[in-house]
Amino acid sequence: MKTVIPMLAVAISTGGFTLLAADDEPGQDHSTQYKQLEQQIDDYWHVHSTWGGTVNIDREQTLVRLMRAEVYSWQLQNNLEKRNDEEDWSIASAISSRLHELVLIAASNAIPVLRKHPNQRLAKLLMTHLEAYPYIWAEESYGDLLPNLRKLLHAKSK
Repeated sequence: MKTVIPMLAVAISTGGFTLLAADDEPGQDHSTQYKQLEQQIDDYWHVHSTWGGTVNIDREQTLVRLMRAEVYSWQLQNNLEKRNDEEDWSIASAISSRLHELVLIAASNAIPVLRKHPNQRLAKLLMTHLEAYPYIWAEESYGDLLPNLRKLLHAKSK
């Protein structure tokens, strides 16, 4: 299972781009927000990680790849919704829901590592990503993620 999730994230993040390029149309209000978030995720790779060790680097890369794949799924849903393609939108929505679940699991697993090895860039990116999610998820069992990230960022800034 541990190798399936990173492979899924890579496959969706690379394959999703092709689908988005074909579906790219001006319009929906979230499009700009998703493009900005996509750029922030892409920019994240240009800086050396503060996390040491293979396990932590793998965890960080998996989380960032999952976030990228999730943003692509949001963009795809947005485009399908604009086209009134309900059948494909529902498929994209199911994929997006699964990706969101994987992002929440990976983010939850990253919190203890962020406490031991602070990574401000990752914490900020993760917080921005979770706040951009187009649906309410705070009632889920991961409702403590944003407060924990805010505490980590606030503690570091003191």
